[in-house]
Parts: sequence; C-alpha cells; structure tokens
Amino acid sequence: MSEPKKKLSIPDLKDRKKRKEKTTLVAVGDFLMAQWAERGGVDIVGVGNPGYGQALNCADLIGAFDNFKPKFSKRYGNVGEVAVNAFLEFVKEVKEGQFPDADHSYSMPHEEAQKLQAALSGKHSR
Repeated sequence: MSEPKKKLSIPDLKDRKKRKEKTTLVAVGDFLMAQWAERGGVDIVGVGNPGYGQALNCADLIGAFDNFKPKFSKRYGNVGEVAVNAFLEFVKEVKEGQFPDADHSYSMPHEEAQKLQAALSGKHSR
C-alpha cells in the first residue's frame, strides 16, 4: 500500500535535493513551478511549461497516433500514417501472392534438397 501524499514546501524540496531524491510533481502551474525553482533551488522538468525543461513523449513528437495530440507537444512527423500505409501494403502483397518473392526468400540447392528427401525417406547412406 502506498503512503498518503504529503504537501511539499520549499524547505521539503531543498532537503530532497540535498539528499539527491527525485520528486515528481503533477499538475503544477507555471507560477508555482517558477517559485519552487527559484526559492527551492530545484531543477524542474515540466510538461507544457517551457523554460525549465520539458518532458515529451517521443510518440507525440513523431506523430505515432492520430486520435490524440497533447497541447504541449508539437508534431514533427506523421509516423502513424506511414506505419498504417506500410502494413496495408504488406497485407495486400501477401494476399495477392506478391510477397514473399524470390528476392526476399531463401532457396535450397537442388543437391541439398535431394539429400534431405533421401534422409526423410530413410534411403540415405552414412
């Protein structure tokens, strides 16, 4: 069972920094974050709060999802669409028998295939 959450004061944050403890703060506004950073002397990484460092999810940056885009993240690509299109093309080629083809397959030399057939039929010599 987890401990009940305790409200943190500036002295609490200073003590935690001295002990090199990590602290996670959720839903902290810009003003309060600035006060803690300045008065507590703590390093703060925020979500959507520029100037103190920002934690971002790589999936948000590359556009892996099309249904959700957080306000604090900028998309630098549309990987989700590219991935969906690649899978659709793969499925289409498999269904149509275009993939795998000779360029994307291994084959066994004829002599080796004969040896395997003989071994499987029990007609091989040692």
